[in-house]
Amino acid sequence: MNAHPKSHVPRRAPRWLAPLLAAVLVIALCWILAVTLLRPLLVQRGLPEGARGVSNEQQQVWQYSARLANLEDRAEQLADLSEGDTKLALRGLQETLGTSVALLGELSFENEPQPVLAQDYSEQAAAQLAVDAATASAEVPEAPDNAPQVRKVLTHSAVALNLQARAVIAELPKKQRPKGLTAPLAATGGAADAAPVACLAADEGVPTPGHGQDAVRDVAYALDRGYALDYIWQLTAARSGSKAAESLERRRDRLATQLAALRAVRAPDCSDVRAPAYRLPENSLDKLPEVGNAAQRDFAFAVLDAATSTSGAKRAELAELGVDLFESLAEDEVPFDLLRAAK
Repeated sequence: MNAHPKSHVPRRAPRWLAPLLAAVLVIALCWILAVTLLRPLLVQRGLPEGARGVSNEQQQVWQYSARLANLEDRAEQLADLSEGDTKLALRGLQETLGTSVALLGELSFENEPQPVLAQDYSEQAAAQLAVDAATASAEVPEAPDNAPQVRKVLTHSAVALNLQARAVIAELPKKQRPKGLTAPLAATGGAADAAPVACLAADEGVPTPGHGQDAVRDVAYALDRGYALDYIWQLTAARSGSKAAESLERRRDRLATQLAALRAVRAPDCSDVRAPAYRLPENSLDKLPEVGNAAQRDFAFAVLDAATSTSGAKRAELAELGVDLFESLAEDEVPFDLLRAAK
């Protein structure tokens, strides 16, 4: 029996393989082109090597910081050209902008146009700078995911910047003051993102701080600090003369309005955990004004933590409340440092 060797018929490659290989080759060529040509061009424009691989949100934060740096240059120039209380207000704005830039980092391109700096001081230039600073405080970018410290810095910076813009406006003649400044974080919220903050669970007991990372706890804790402040002022009024008591009652009226604004960000069916009395520091009855100042500051910063941990329209409402609270501190000459607290 003769053996017949098997014939080997050449097999053709599938028709889809050639287009696939061509597509892979094109993608590889594009990648090589981007690495060898486009990347150096971007680096020449000022993009730091450390920016590779960062999220879009982080790049937006850096670009926002570059915007603040331009405002800082303008504030410094106007401060150099001005005098008196206006100079002090502009220096405060300059320092706030500079500290914010230092905390956030900066991403800018070398060939970007530089800010136009004033050659002479004018009230119109100072007013426009304040308006631009307040607008920047409203148009704050979102922090990257899992970056609570960046979000805290952005919130504190927005409120501090808005306060300093208002301080500059306050030093201008009334006819030069713009009608209303944009509120901080105003551009971050909207009707589509206005859900109320949920209630603190009944079994939680006395609220504890959420440190800017838990909206439910932060809002409840801010309310608790506001009620503690009201108790201290009530106690102080009872131990004061009639004139001092009247002043404290006016402050309590303003505080009641602020607490109502704070309650408004929560769901309407939330109940308050309010103690009938609050424990005071030891030997504090002889220094109640100082205890009240500390409680006032605690309340303001607790509201700022609540603004940090919330989002959308509720965050903007809390930031605007924060401006009111820190203005109260300034009026009462209670020292505070918003940006130091954000570090």
